[in-house]
Amino acid sequence: MIHKKTLPHPILLWLSFFLLGPWTSSFADNASSAGAQFLEIPAGVRASGMGDAFTAMADDASAAYWNDAGLAQIPETELSLSHVSYFESIDYEFLGAALPLSPGSTLGISANLDSVPSFNSTGNPAATPGSAMDWDLGLQLGQSFGENFSLGLGAKFISSSLVSYGATGEAFDAGLLVYTSHKELTLGLSVQNVGQISDYGSFTTQEKLPTTYRAGLAYRFDPQKPTHFSIDADIEKPIDEDPILHLGGE
Repeated sequence: MIHKKTLPHPILLWLSFFLLGPWTSSFADNASSAGAQFLEIPAGVRASGMGDAFTAMADDASAAYWNDAGLAQIPETELSLSHVSYFESIDYEFLGAALPLSPGSTLGISANLDSVPSFNSTGNPAATPGSAMDWDLGLQLGQSFGENFSLGLGAKFISSSLVSYGATGEAFDAGLLVYTSHKELTLGLSVQNVGQISDYGSFTTQEKLPTTYRAGLAYRFDPQKPTHFSIDADIEKPIDEDPILHLGGE
């Protein structure tokens, strides 16, 4: 006879409050000084529709952005594509793919592109127009360990160009999911963009990336049913900004 162990709800709740508690402290309100700010643009329309509260959910191809551990929940090949048009003709594109290797083990591929068309900011009509483009290409792996635990790791190459200047860098992400046997209650933790990028025009000078810490809780009502309701809460802490609370549901 096979006995399956499940993680009791009270233990998961206490673990959640213990990990989330320190995140609610007050931090100084500083303007961001990190480079490659495009890395902070939320990926995936579903997560955006849930108010960016997706760290503990992360069960589609956009998990490559939100929490690499979430990739382990995806049983079939998925592709996520999105296009966003911002002010001043700024365009943002996201591609995320989930490729299952075996049950509980999924490879992720992601790409982000942020571009600004030709512009002239000098006030001189005869000046040569410039342009700007930022992009990154990432590879992730989500792996489950038993019924209650998943880990994820990711790495990406970053390139940024502004007029005639350019910069490159590398970053790493990591994620964790802890959940009950049917995933009614899930705790998610992730850290994004740990690394550096070279300063424009000087590859010997490095500047920090917008490292972001996330902690989230998600609760699914009757997850075994084809249709069910979920609520999510995230605390996001950029490295040099105040914490942000996100709430959402679907």
